[in-house]
Amino acid sequence: MQTKSVLETILEWSNDRPLWMRDALRRIVLNGTPTEDDLKELTNLCKKDRGDESVVLESKPLEKHHLPQSAEIDESVSLLGIRNVKGVNQLAENQELGFEPNGLTIIYGRNGTGKSGYSRILKKACRTRQAGEIMPDVYKPTPTGNATATIVIKKPNGCKTEIDWEDKPSSVGELSTITVFDRESGSVHVREKNEVWFRPFGLDIPDELAQTCKKLKAIFESEKKLIESSQNNVFRAPIWSTESAIGKVLSNLKHDTDLEILRSLPEFSSEDQAELSQLTIDLAKDSSTNALELSRIVRDCDDAINEIETILEEFSDNRIAEAQLLSLDAKNCREAAIATAKTAFGENKLSGVGEEVWRRLWESAREYSDSLGEQVSGFPPKEEDTCVLCQQPIQIDAQTRMANFEDFIKSDTETKAQEA
Repeated sequence: MQTKSVLETILEWSNDRPLWMRDALRRIVLNGTPTEDDLKELTNLCKKDRGDESVVLESKPLEKHHLPQSAEIDESVSLLGIRNVKGVNQLAENQELGFEPNGLTIIYGRNGTGKSGYSRILKKACRTRQAGEIMPDVYKPTPTGNATATIVIKKPNGCKTEIDWEDKPSSVGELSTITVFDRESGSVHVREKNEVWFRPFGLDIPDELAQTCKKLKAIFESEKKLIESSQNNVFRAPIWSTESAIGKVLSNLKHDTDLEILRSLPEFSSEDQAELSQLTIDLAKDSSTNALELSRIVRDCDDAINEIETILEEFSDNRIAEAQLLSLDAKNCREAAIATAKTAFGENKLSGVGEEVWRRLWESAREYSDSLGEQVSGFPPKEEDTCVLCQQPIQIDAQTRMANFEDFIKSDTETKAQEA
């Protein structure tokens, strides 16, 4: 299985990328770092991909024929010369510049003699990282076509071939196997912080694409700020209600908003007119007086809300359930106290002994006894004391019974019943 080259891998990766990004890759592969004009076109292509129908420019994605042709390891294409140059700076026509196929060719001369002009032809026709632009002679009429030249090469089989080159995006396969490296190409690798001084052709394309994306992001952010600065203030601080039908449309207004929604809304009714009139009257009032009145209304509403919330809390299901449980607990405790009284007192001639009415009677008798002071020896009365209830002397059996009553009142079951 043949190993894919770096550029072939990039091409395969780009197949599912947006069209504008594939176009950017084509520009980077053919010409190196995108120019300002490239960035403007890529900006428009990006807008087109996002639905801007006003952009007529068409994307030209990176395709296989844009990739430089790779020579085999044992093959070599040699550059022999350049002639018949037309439309390139001030280079004279009908001249030829030759190159030694198996050695080193040194071209020298004063400034302005055309050295850079010939190198620009090679950079556009062959492979380089900073192709640049070819400009015509400013002292002659504007040419009607692209710059052209005849480039002579020697193929691996030794055959001498002449290639008619024209300055246009696509390159000739054999010429793409020739790499041109000059000062401008070298600056691509050394002007930024890199871990290596030189990277083979292709490995810097992802970096170039990333830098291009950052530049496009900066352009869009700048455009966004410009649009926002020119936006009507009414959209920053809407004067309409976001709850109304019209307000919802205006609050979400976009370039593709269907305005038919506004046309389908009902007309301004008499009720709407009455509400508008009332609002006009309210707004015409003194603002400070209105503010005080509204503040008072707000306080009254807050007080009412707090009162209602308190009532709701007091009569909530949880509080009622708690009261029911407490009531049941009190009932159970009282029944336990009554059972204890019956066990302690045995059978009584009268019913209700130990219950609430009887207990209140007993406590009243105690209070009355305490109020007599030294007239009695205490409560409950002892034998031969005068009963505070019947005013008769206490017999031994009555003393015992009343002592049992007091013990019952002070017992744990009765205490719990009272607490419950």
